[in-house]
Amino acid sequence: MRKIDLTQPTTQAMTLLIYGPPGVGKSTTCSMLAAAAEARKLKATLIDAEHGLIPSAKAVGLKTTELLSASSTGSSGEVMQELQAMIAKPQGLVVVDTITEISGSILNDLAGASGQVQIQMYGEQKNRLSRIVRSMRDAAGAGTVAIATAQQDAQDIEGLPGNWHPAVRKALVTDLVSQFDCVARLRQVAAHESEALGLPEGVRYLDFRPSPSQVAKCRTAAELFPDTDSRWHLWPLRNEEDTTRLFAALIRRTSGKAEK
Repeated sequence: MRKIDLTQPTTQAMTLLIYGPPGVGKSTTCSMLAAAAEARKLKATLIDAEHGLIPSAKAVGLKTTELLSASSTGSSGEVMQELQAMIAKPQGLVVVDTITEISGSILNDLAGASGQVQIQMYGEQKNRLSRIVRSMRDAAGAGTVAIATAQQDAQDIEGLPGNWHPAVRKALVTDLVSQFDCVARLRQVAAHESEALGLPEGVRYLDFRPSPSQVAKCRTAAELFPDTDSRWHLWPLRNEEDTTRLFAALIRRTSGKAEK
């Protein structure tokens, strides 16, 4: 156990879980965040479990970012190895895309060739997924921005407000959400909300606002959204500048407020 000097800036970065429907721009957002890391001469690693990051990485023009393709079996072990290396040697950014796919592959690995899922396997699935997320938190503690993506699902989850939530097995949602600093739903501005949000229709934004319709949170809202109340805890992704500011906010944590 080490003593923390609260008078000194911390080197700790944030953990962020981004979820949303297919095609909303999760992979593009992560690739643009990797470009922001590259612009700072920081290493970025994208762990591609769904094999969907290559097009966005090429479109953004990533040059030094490491793109790793997780295998369809044994992927949880591969991800753990990469995250453990980052704890020992911090970098700018690591992305796990997607935690939905990783969660499913864990259960497939446990079922083996038979494909038969036994009741005890669900507990081990939860343990392995928790170890991955804890490793992401440890990597963030060492200074690496750690982001996971997930597909979205809609159902009532006991103990959580909102129907839309990250798509993992229902029993895993509460534990998964609790382990991240921030959880945001990636959305696009609809025509009926454009005026209220002050954003053009179709613009993507990260919605950190918990509500009866969605699971979201931000433990570090005072840093990401200084001088604003919770009604405006959303981050527009209109252009490269917005993504660059987001990366700066995620990597700086308590060493300074987000650049607005």
